[in-house]
Order: sequence, then structure tokens, then C-alpha cells
Amino acid sequence: MRIELPPFRRSPHPLLRMLGALLGVAALIVLLAFGAFALLLALLVVSVVFVARQVMRPRVAARHDEPGAPPAPAPPQGVIEGEFVIVRETREPPR
Repeated sequence: MRIELPPFRRSPHPLLRMLGALLGVAALIVLLAFGAFALLLALLVVSVVFVARQVMRPRVAARHDEPGAPPAPAPPQGVIEGEFVIVRETREPPR
């Protein structure tokens, strides 16, 4: 199956051809401006979300080993201080 379009004939009048070219350039400029506006709007939304997340994020307490920091409270008797990692055992084989 073959699709045939009607033949495209350019207008023989030079002013009509120039008007068509100017309309094409104007449409291209409008599309580029719309794209730039959409890009700026997206950047604005992303920056507002980023700033809002930074403001709402909980603050980290001051480290006790920094100079000028208040001394750490003594742990209760029988408590061993240190770092730990929670290891969960699963029945699924690793991927």
C-alpha cells in the first residue's frame, strides 16, 4: 500500500513565499520561547522543592568530639558505647 499526498506547489508570488517564511520563523520562535518558559518553570519548581526539603530536614546534633562542644553525658552503668549495624536475614537468595 502506498500513501500519496497531494502535490505541494509553492506560490509563484514572491511576497506570499516571504510571508510564509516569516510565519514559519515566527512559529519557531514561539515554540522556542514556550520551551524556554517551560524549562524555567521546571527549574523553579525543583529549586523550591529542594529548598523546602532542606528547611524541613532535621538538624544534626553537634558532635561531642569537636573543639568547643559540650562534654558528652556519661552512659548509664552496663551500657557499652559503639556503632552497630542491623543485619536482617532473609530467605531470598541474593540477586
